Amino acid sequence: MHDDIRCCFRRWGGLLIVCAMALSGGAFAAERPNVVLIMTDDQGWWDLGVNGNTIIETPVLDRLASQSVYFTRFYASPVCTPTRASLMTGRYFQRTGAIDTYMGLDTMDAREITLGEVFQQQGYRTGIFGKWHLGRYMKYHPLSRGFDDFLGFWQYGFINRYDDSDELFRDRERVSVAGYVTDVLTDAAIEFLRANRDRPFFLYVPYNAPHSPYLAPDECISKYLEKGLPLQQARIYGMVDRIDSNVGRLLATLDELKLTSNTIVLFLSDNGGVSSYFKAGLRGHKGTTYEGGIRSPLFVRWPGHFPAGARVSSMAQHIDLFPTLCEIIGAKVPADRPIDGRSILPLLRDGRGPSPHEYLFHQWTRTRPDVDKNWAIHGPRYKLVNGELFDLGADAGETRNLAADHPDEVRRLRQTFEHWFADVTAGREYARVPIQVGRADEDPVEIDVTWAEPVGTKIKPQYRHYIRDSVSNWTEVTDFAQWRIEIVEPGRYEVSVSYSCPPGQEGSRFRVQVGGSYVEGLVNATGGADVFCRPTVVGTLDLKPGLDRLQCKAVSIAGRELMILHKLWLRRLGGSKATPTSHPGGATLSPSTRKPNAVRVAAVQLLPATGDPKANVTRADSLVRRAVAESGADLVILPECTLTGYTNPADGRVTLKRTRAMAEPVPGPSTNHFAALAKELGVCIVWGLHERRGEKFYNSAVLLSPAGKVEGTYSKVHINKYESQMGWTHGDQFKVWPCRIRGLSFNLGIMICFDREVPEAARCLAVLGADIIAIPQATGCTCEIPIHRDQLRVRAYENEVYVAMANWAGPEFKGHGMIIAPSGEVLRMGGRDEEILVADLDLDHLKSVRANGIYGKHHRQPATYGPLMQK
Repeated sequence: MHDDIRCCFRRWGGLLIVCAMALSGGAFAAERPNVVLIMTDDQGWWDLGVNGNTIIETPVLDRLASQSVYFTRFYASPVCTPTRASLMTGRYFQRTGAIDTYMGLDTMDAREITLGEVFQQQGYRTGIFGKWHLGRYMKYHPLSRGFDDFLGFWQYGFINRYDDSDELFRDRERVSVAGYVTDVLTDAAIEFLRANRDRPFFLYVPYNAPHSPYLAPDECISKYLEKGLPLQQARIYGMVDRIDSNVGRLLATLDELKLTSNTIVLFLSDNGGVSSYFKAGLRGHKGTTYEGGIRSPLFVRWPGHFPAGARVSSMAQHIDLFPTLCEIIGAKVPADRPIDGRSILPLLRDGRGPSPHEYLFHQWTRTRPDVDKNWAIHGPRYKLVNGELFDLGADAGETRNLAADHPDEVRRLRQTFEHWFADVTAGREYARVPIQVGRADEDPVEIDVTWAEPVGTKIKPQYRHYIRDSVSNWTEVTDFAQWRIEIVEPGRYEVSVSYSCPPGQEGSRFRVQVGGSYVEGLVNATGGADVFCRPTVVGTLDLKPGLDRLQCKAVSIAGRELMILHKLWLRRLGGSKATPTSHPGGATLSPSTRKPNAVRVAAVQLLPATGDPKANVTRADSLVRRAVAESGADLVILPECTLTGYTNPADGRVTLKRTRAMAEPVPGPSTNHFAALAKELGVCIVWGLHERRGEKFYNSAVLLSPAGKVEGTYSKVHINKYESQMGWTHGDQFKVWPCRIRGLSFNLGIMICFDREVPEAARCLAVLGADIIAIPQATGCTCEIPIHRDQLRVRAYENEVYVAMANWAGPEFKGHGMIIAPSGEVLRMGGRDEEILVADLDLDHLKSVRANGIYGKHHRQPATYGPLMQK
């Protein structure tokens, strides 16, 4: 707590200095211009038409460059978090603690003063819409760092989904949004502009494109495929294309609101590029200190104040924007800390002039700064990079190493760099900050497993794009993981964990400990190494206030390793009643809330253990039991190929021979298992498998009745090219089966995955009398999720049926199962993680829809549909 007080004093004390010194103001202060700062993520200097790229289409940004002062030698850091820290503070990132992009080292010191705080203190409304990436806990949230409004993501460095994302936050609450994320962020920024048109504002729009995963709307990608670009390159250009049109929307809104003349617009990128089709002759790429890794475009427009079309070749850097904007709005830079940036306002005002720097410095390595790795220094003429000397005036591509010709220059530049490095790293620990435990706005708190300090010879944290992070290789009983924590509220805390453990490896015991308080737990099998259990309460700890270490240790190891630890939570008892939010979802309807004439359906998303039938059956069994126990489900739908996972021998994981060996007849061992489960629970179950029928193989789904009988088997009619190459046989008919449960009668039809692409498939089932269409699925293309959603909505609406789709979860298949009403309304839509989606399918409502629906039998003209029977 004392550290927090000191932190606040230093930060706010610095701000008081800023405010006091601002009374003298600057030449532009009285005009109080608005500021719009736009930054892209991984867009290379060369990913613009204005920089000679004749393939990419960026008309808006090219036009903005012509209206701006354009810096042709502007530099960022080699990767994103360091640039963001320097941009926000005017200091080299090594001073701020935000030195890496993940695993806790992307956290900016809470004592830093940000641009947001400076603008706030000057009376500006501040908003950020996009990627923050300067700290994942609430203490480091944008709303705690000078911003009034926020929509975007702040905990991690990138999101996994660009369409209809559920990974964004509005202020401090996680939200699901509809649409492509660049469009969504722009919509929010425009809303901010409209809401603040009558007051000065600072709008920061750090787009997360074109960072991976490389996903863009089809129309943005297709134009570049038609130009002959490889798919990944077309996707990157498509993402930049979408940025360009969205910047156009922002600028058009400024025009509409008559704000253009008094608004400064800045555009830059956070580091060098990842594209490689055209590189403008520059060497290197994102992550390096060659020109291609650190050179960024910078356009600065202020009509009537800065000369449009001026091109400045003097070097400048991200650290310069902080003091420049401070000068423009009349806020002096903080005087209680080194500010490395220099105001470039003279260059902006005149459109020419010398650089305010004699030298610019660059260095980046993972984990901690290293004076001997990935470094560079720009001097007045020469650039020294990793010991190589280049004259950029004559050799912008850094192709001719002059080090041997100018040893004295090499020595002088190296000594200058070493002096700078010693200065910016002096006194820095470069350790992960303590995780605060017991905050009212973050209870329970998730202890990020990648922030663990491993102790021992084998154990190691693993970064797997956030959604699959873990601590693994826990094979030695003496190894343990520990985290620095700060208990801000003492008391009793509940400990919950999520982990995985393959069948046959269970039985180990572990201990979670803080100081002298500890609790022990037993490791149970979860169905596979990639199948993480839902949060499991281990016990409680009594925690005292202050700094401490949380440790997770092995008590005994029964199998190959203790477990694979995925997540760990601490929840203060007697405080917040919240439960962990970032874990596999469960059923949300209780049996007591059931509608009287409704079928309660549960669509189960589970994580596949590809090629491991035993693990998949075990996990599916567990989730079916949960669905029935927690919600009283009548009908449970499991994904396509529940038995084996969706195996594609082309990816090298499971051979064709092995895939066929895992296929089973119907009835067979696994069908018998689920039949017994259906009888035990008194429910209907639809489950998918690779079916062996004589010498042929099918992608099938089986309907099991509450009596434990096989009511029917459907084999996928529309098989895709992979299944055809594997020798699968397509089914030859659609079927509908009458079902009865709890006195309710309904007709169930089944389609499998690719069948949804063909409208006639759902129509056949509707004609056969289906009330509900179950769709076991295994689909993993994130960019298609809106298409899948809208396809299924149309299938439900045009056929007046309920549609329930269960997909595999996780990083490969992405989840997002759906339950849809006959009206086209999405009743439930899942996220990407393991989850049970539950909804009541009201049969009375279905009758009403059919009595009044547009697509009903009253309106159809079957005699005119003859061409549908033709190939």
